[in-house]
Amino acid sequence: MADGGDSWQQGASKPIRTINQLQTLGEISVVSRPAYDDTSINVTRSIKQFEDERTRKYKEKVRAYLDGLSD
Repeated sequence: MADGGDSWQQGASKPIRTINQLQTLGEISVVSRPAYDDTSINVTRSIKQFEDERTRKYKEKVRAYLDGLSD
Protein backbone atom coordinates (compact mmCIF):
# COMPACT_ATOMS: atom_id res chain seq x y z
CA MET A 1 0.00 0.00 0.00
CA ALA A 2 1.35 3.41 -0.92
CA ASP A 3 1.53 6.02 1.85
CA GLY A 4 -1.93 7.56 2.13
CA GLY A 5 -3.20 5.09 -0.46
CA ASP A 6 -6.34 4.11 1.41
CA SER A 7 -9.26 5.79 3.14
CA TRP A 8 -11.95 4.65 5.55
CA GLN A 9 -15.56 5.74 5.96
CA GLN A 10 -18.39 4.46 8.10
CA GLY A 11 -20.97 2.56 6.08
CA ALA A 12 -24.54 1.88 7.24
CA SER A 13 -23.54 -1.25 9.14
CA LYS A 14 -19.76 -1.52 8.95
CA PRO A 15 -16.62 0.44 8.06
CA ILE A 16 -15.70 0.63 4.37
CA ARG A 17 -12.07 0.73 3.26
CA THR A 18 -11.30 2.19 -0.16
CA ILE A 19 -7.89 1.52 -1.71
CA ASN A 20 -6.93 4.51 -3.85
CA GLN A 21 -3.29 3.84 -4.65
CA LEU A 22 -1.06 0.78 -4.49
CA GLN A 23 2.70 0.71 -4.26
CA THR A 24 2.86 -2.57 -6.18
CA LEU A 25 0.28 -4.98 -7.51
CA GLY A 26 1.24 -8.63 -7.45
CA GLU A 27 -1.74 -10.25 -9.12
CA ILE A 28 -5.38 -9.40 -9.76
CA SER A 29 -8.15 -11.23 -11.58
CA VAL A 30 -11.64 -10.11 -12.53
CA VAL A 31 -13.87 -13.13 -12.05
CA SER A 32 -17.55 -13.90 -12.59
CA ARG A 33 -17.92 -15.39 -9.09
CA PRO A 34 -15.92 -13.41 -6.53
CA ALA A 35 -14.97 -14.84 -3.15
CA TYR A 36 -16.91 -12.10 -1.33
CA ASP A 37 -20.49 -11.02 -2.09
CA ASP A 38 -19.64 -7.32 -1.69
CA THR A 39 -16.74 -7.43 -4.16
CA SER A 40 -16.94 -4.83 -6.92
CA ILE A 41 -14.65 -3.21 -9.46
CA ASN A 42 -14.73 0.15 -11.20
CA VAL A 43 -13.05 1.42 -14.32
CA THR A 44 -12.67 5.16 -14.24
CA ARG A 45 -9.43 6.10 -15.92
CA SER A 46 -10.08 4.35 -19.22
CA ILE A 47 -13.09 6.48 -20.22
CA LYS A 48 -11.02 9.65 -19.80
CA GLN A 49 -8.21 8.16 -21.90
CA PHE A 50 -10.74 7.09 -24.53
CA GLU A 51 -12.27 10.56 -24.72
CA ASP A 52 -8.84 12.23 -24.88
CA GLU A 53 -7.76 9.92 -27.71
CA ARG A 54 -11.01 10.51 -29.61
CA THR A 55 -10.55 14.30 -29.28
CA ARG A 56 -6.92 14.07 -30.42
CA LYS A 57 -7.87 12.06 -33.52
CA TYR A 58 -10.68 14.48 -34.36
CA LYS A 59 -8.31 17.45 -34.12
CA GLU A 60 -5.80 15.68 -36.38
CA LYS A 61 -8.52 15.13 -39.01
CA VAL A 62 -9.61 18.77 -38.83
CA ARG A 63 -5.99 19.96 -39.18
CA ALA A 64 -5.44 17.68 -42.18
CA TYR A 65 -8.64 18.95 -43.79
CA LEU A 66 -7.73 22.59 -43.20
CA ASP A 67 -4.19 22.01 -44.47
CA GLY A 68 -5.71 20.53 -47.64
CA LEU A 69 -7.80 23.65 -48.16
CA SER A 70 -4.77 25.93 -47.94
CA ASP A 71 -2.77 24.03 -50.61
